[in-house]
Amino acid sequence: MPEQEYTPGGWGYVGGKVYKLPGERLPYGSDRDILGTGYDALYETQRVGLSQFRLDVPDGEYEVTLHFAELEAAPAAEQLVYNLAGNSAAAGATPKAGRSFSVLANGVAALPNLSTATTLPALQAVSYKVPVSARGGRGIILDFQPQTGETILNGLQVKRLN
Repeated sequence: MPEQEYTPGGWGYVGGKVYKLPGERLPYGSDRDILGTGYDALYETQRVGLSQFRLDVPDGEYEVTLHFAELEAAPAAEQLVYNLAGNSAAAGATPKAGRSFSVLANGVAALPNLSTATTLPALQAVSYKVPVSARGGRGIILDFQPQTGETILNGLQVKRLN
């Protein structure tokens, strides 16, 4: 389902903006090939700079799968191929300074220190499954805490376990 802004009683993101390629070739998303998945369309779009993702679900046990792909940096080999003149800015492959952030699930560190240096390789699909308990009518609140750069999220799946 397409993303939506959170409204009480529903689900959705809080804050951020839709990822858009510099140069306005596409109205949103990326046209880059994402490795490790057959679902390029899912990983070519993302929300950047979000602070939360909220789901007002009934109390119970859930499995939340978060999907990520770093769209801003190019792998070293790709930079070399397109950088024949030695000027990566001209080739459009200038990597950002890096990105790191943490994800908390209902206040508990679920994915501490996601980083382009370690866990978010360039143009590679990655996903992480996180168990979450919804209690006291609070639902599921995923907090995205930036450390370096902006937070990202490409997709989210929620499965009720009981």
